Amino acid sequence: MEKRQYRSAPGHGGMGGRARYSGEKPKDLVGTWKKLLAYCKKYTALIILVLICAIVSTMLTLIGPDKLSEMTDAVTAGIAPGSTMDIDKIFRIALTLVFMYSGSYILHAVQNLSMSTVTQRVSQMMRGDISTKINRLPISYFNKTSTGDVLSRVTNDVDTVAQSLSQSISGLVSALVLFAGSLVMMITTNVVM
Repeated sequence: MEKRQYRSAPGHGGMGGRARYSGEKPKDLVGTWKKLLAYCKKYTALIILVLICAIVSTMLTLIGPDKLSEMTDAVTAGIAPGSTMDIDKIFRIALTLVFMYSGSYILHAVQNLSMSTVTQRVSQMMRGDISTKINRLPISYFNKTSTGDVLSRVTNDVDTVAQSLSQSISGLVSALVLFAGSLVMMITTNVVM
């Protein structure tokens, strides 16, 4: 019984493409991202909208617990003997919290919708460009390259790029804002901690 090779022979389908490209990392990550963002320059306005939505949504989520703390203090002050509860203040804070969390949710939805639109359009543009390139390649290229490699570039690699674009940009910005904002909120709440 013949053992299966890790890389298929040229001109044969097999598992050549998927096995070879699944874990490859770019040698120049910054350069790769620059090229990808330059390729997406048509959608710069949408990407900026995504970044703004990510920043504002994360900031609203960070401010929420501080407002909740204010409401808890107002309720605690009203429970104390000989004092009256300031219902108007509690209602105003609760209304502010509702607007803040609703705004954060809406901005997050806009961010996801915009980023998925950019991702789908970029992957469609990439597939079109790859199709044009494949149609211009000489027949000798297909004699030297396995069918799996060609199919992998058209399907798996474009999907990987699209997934990276979708998750990385907004996720990175949200994480950085969340980290910086949490640090600031911790310092302003209690410096000793």
